[in-house]
Amino acid sequence: MPRMLDSDWGASASDRTAALANANPGAILPRLGLDRLFHYSYMNIGIILAIVVSIVMWVILKKTTFGYELKACGNNRDAAMYAGISAKKNVVLSMVISGALAGFGGGLFYLAGGGQYTLLQAIETAGFDGISVALLANCNPIGCIFSAMFLSYLRLGGNAMQSQGYATEATDIVISVIVYLAAFALLIRMFLSGKLGRRRNKNEKKEAAAK
Repeated sequence: MPRMLDSDWGASASDRTAALANANPGAILPRLGLDRLFHYSYMNIGIILAIVVSIVMWVILKKTTFGYELKACGNNRDAAMYAGISAKKNVVLSMVISGALAGFGGGLFYLAGGGQYTLLQAIETAGFDGISVALLANCNPIGCIFSAMFLSYLRLGGNAMQSQGYATEATDIVISVIVYLAAFALLIRMFLSGKLGRRRNKNEKKEAAAK
């Protein structure tokens, strides 16, 4: 792989991807005037494709039997098996779909033609950013659109702050705090809903015993 990147694909060093504008300019995603509309040279149809895929995934998860089975296996595997749902099949399919979506996102990331990316610095951390996006959106595909934009603005803003003498770790700290607070809010909601549910069941049992 390093030799392919360095010699065959025109990379300037073996630890990074090739500059797509030099290696294969025809592979760069078309911009369709979005770069002039948003005043950003790397804006292309990738954002439109990502939004379309998010909507498709929302429809699959919310409106189809297949999506219901995936969510059932994710929420409670034993209960899903008891209901006759093949847990093993749906677990494998969920991993295949998530891998395909990750590959699709990585393709959009590279085909934007934004330059060269150091493999162990840019590509590897993108997966952890994806986890933060999903957690902040509460695993809702439509919510992922907005949480991804929010975190990307934080990331780009952090990069721009470097010219003012701020450390890059400041952005990571802000993102980490936001993600932890989102997860903590979800945990509190789950705790309160469970507690209220137990209290409701207890009151119903008392009412039934009084009758």
